[in-house]
Amino acid sequence: MRSANQVQTLPNLLLLLGAAASITIAGTEDVWAIAVFLGSAGLALLFVRPTNRLPALPLVLMALFCALVLAAFLPQEYFPLPEWRRALAELGTVPLAGSVNPQPWLGWFWWWLLAGTCLVAAALLTAPLETRSLALFLHAAALFVACYAALAIFASQTGWKYPFHGGAVFGFLPNRNHTATLLVVGAVLSFGLMQWRITRGDKVAAGFAALCGAPSLAALLFFSTSRAGVVFLVVGLFVWALGASREPAARKRILAAVAILAVFAGLLFVFGGSTVRDRLAVLWSDAVSVETEETGKDVDFRQPIFRDTARMISDAPWSGSGLGQFRYVFAQYRQDSARAANVLHPESDWLMVAAESGIPSALVLAGLALWYVAACWKSRSASGGMLRWTAASAVLAAILHGAIDVPWHRVSLGWFLLTLAVSSAPSSGRAARAPVLARLLSVFGGLVLLGAASWIGHEKMEGRSPLPYRWPEISKQLQALGEAKRYEEAEAVAQSAVRQFPLRYESHYWLAGHLRSFAETKQEIDAAVAAALAVEPVLAKVPAENAVILQPVDPDAAMQAWQIAIQRSAAIDKREDRDGLSSAGGQIQNALSAFKDDNERQMALGRGLTGNPVLLAHWMAQANPEVASVIMRELADDEKFLEALPPKQRRQVLSRWIALPEAQRAVAFMEEREAVSVNGEYWPVLARYYAAQGDLPRAVRRVASSCRIALEAPRDGDGGLLGEMAALIAEGNTVAARRLANDAVTATKPVGDHLAAAMAYFASQGDWESAWKAASRLATQAKTGQ
Repeated sequence: MRSANQVQTLPNLLLLLGAAASITIAGTEDVWAIAVFLGSAGLALLFVRPTNRLPALPLVLMALFCALVLAAFLPQEYFPLPEWRRALAELGTVPLAGSVNPQPWLGWFWWWLLAGTCLVAAALLTAPLETRSLALFLHAAALFVACYAALAIFASQTGWKYPFHGGAVFGFLPNRNHTATLLVVGAVLSFGLMQWRITRGDKVAAGFAALCGAPSLAALLFFSTSRAGVVFLVVGLFVWALGASREPAARKRILAAVAILAVFAGLLFVFGGSTVRDRLAVLWSDAVSVETEETGKDVDFRQPIFRDTARMISDAPWSGSGLGQFRYVFAQYRQDSARAANVLHPESDWLMVAAESGIPSALVLAGLALWYVAACWKSRSASGGMLRWTAASAVLAAILHGAIDVPWHRVSLGWFLLTLAVSSAPSSGRAARAPVLARLLSVFGGLVLLGAASWIGHEKMEGRSPLPYRWPEISKQLQALGEAKRYEEAEAVAQSAVRQFPLRYESHYWLAGHLRSFAETKQEIDAAVAAALAVEPVLAKVPAENAVILQPVDPDAAMQAWQIAIQRSAAIDKREDRDGLSSAGGQIQNALSAFKDDNERQMALGRGLTGNPVLLAHWMAQANPEVASVIMRELADDEKFLEALPPKQRRQVLSRWIALPEAQRAVAFMEEREAVSVNGEYWPVLARYYAAQGDLPRAVRRVASSCRIALEAPRDGDGGLLGEMAALIAEGNTVAARRLANDAVTATKPVGDHLAAAMAYFASQGDWESAWKAASRLATQAKTGQ
């Protein structure tokens, strides 16, 4: 009996081992992770022994899902043409396919992977695990998660670098929510297994399950930075408890156990200094602030991404935009989510399914998930039913997490969840009609998957990746060819890259860059630059990079590219509430640096910015003096322009303005404001201006007036340093008095009152040069106006 049980469990364990191995290397080696899982899936299918008829509903739903996904490969003419595709078609330099999926050669890879995954799922559903086999399988899954959690904690505490670290703050996958989902699954599995073992009186196995759950729970509460991880841990445990409390006696015991765990974990979470706790507190504070202030501000960046994704879905509700296309197509829909960073996914697995494969596909996938959960719910009273419900609770927590994150779109983690689901799905209760034929089909499928894994592995060892992962290799090749000055070969590779990745702006960028090496290619360069701008209409770095390419061959076009970069940066600055449009100011600085010796184009840029005072202020602060002077003279209303600026930027403009021939207008503005200002804002600038003009008495008086200092000689009754100097002067010791004043000015850490006394003393003596030294240090030290 033991031998038969082992044979029955072997395919599932092989698949679990493949998914686990895939997860461990998926941080940096996605292609190898795919090959590893396909290889393990192929081996698993070789050992599957179909005993039960495949349930009809999941078979129909899986087949329907695969079929609906194919709708994106239909001709685009069957559906309304989105506006962005119409614009790219009119441009004529972006070679999109005629199908709904604009890059179907990328989509086919993912469809075949999806079909293979459904084949594996269908095969394992024909060989459901018995209770003992399922318990072994779930313990193995919980043990893997525990090892992952312990290793992640060790790495975070010791600084040890995991070889395949994906860059997340905690865990080895690329995104913290990937790790959080895995930890939630492990924690729920361990808790359910512990309770199941307790009911059977198996204390040793229950203790083992508890030990497996400890690292996962600790990692979620104290080391992970994912807020959703904690939330969906609670969801998973609640779902499990809901299904486990069938009888009154069991209900009391189970609810007590969940309550004890919740209270214990909650106390540790609240008082343990968790990063997640702090992030949740900030999120709550932001939500309350937005509600109280009734502003239109978003609490989380997910909200604008969700809105823009909804617009993308509305343009292709039936077919979606095609598998693997989100990151490319979404760029055309970024309005609310227009920021400085790329958006690779919609922050929701379910929205991603709808965006890439259509709403019907998403509904079919939801139906498949509901079938699995409902089947496990109904089987709770059967043998091993609570084990199945434990697995279903963990998987359901991950499925729900997918509403606000993308955990199962990391294919390795998605395969892990699928393995749990198909291994814990209950039997159809009907014997297989043709087990020999089913086995032959399973073996054939296994051989196909093994062949696919071998092909991917061979290609990777030869330095080639599947097309969806090939761009880094192409980019390195293009760079190497350029450095080697093999321009004709580089152009050919760039042309091929444009055909393979027409919606990657980098492919057009490389093409334009290499075309510069040939004569009479200006028109082609302009076309490539226009294509890059069209396929990436948000990011400011695209026109900025284009400007660098264009400057040697077409300076006017380069300046136009800089203007586009400035406009895009300004729009992003407004979205991100950056003071003074700071990133746009950086683009202006880059543009002026690129044309530092070209006053004509600097002037053209400045005149193009006159409609935006803040951007014009950035330009004035950095443009060549003779050019800035001309624009200053052309201003229709100085006061209106300056009043439109933030205070810090206004001071920067005025500081620059008073160094130009038109300084008197700036001086008049500042003197007028100083006359009515309570605290004073411009007196340091004015004082330095008067000093630079050689009018030291006026400069000193400006400081004295603004700081309310009397420029009188020391006299009896003065306190502090002035009193000391008055006493020395009364004794006739003017040398000592002057020494005290000099010491106050030259002190390493000057005291404001001492500087004021020294300034008053020197002014009373007519030594305006020394008085200005004291006034200058006083102006620099003062907080007002800094």
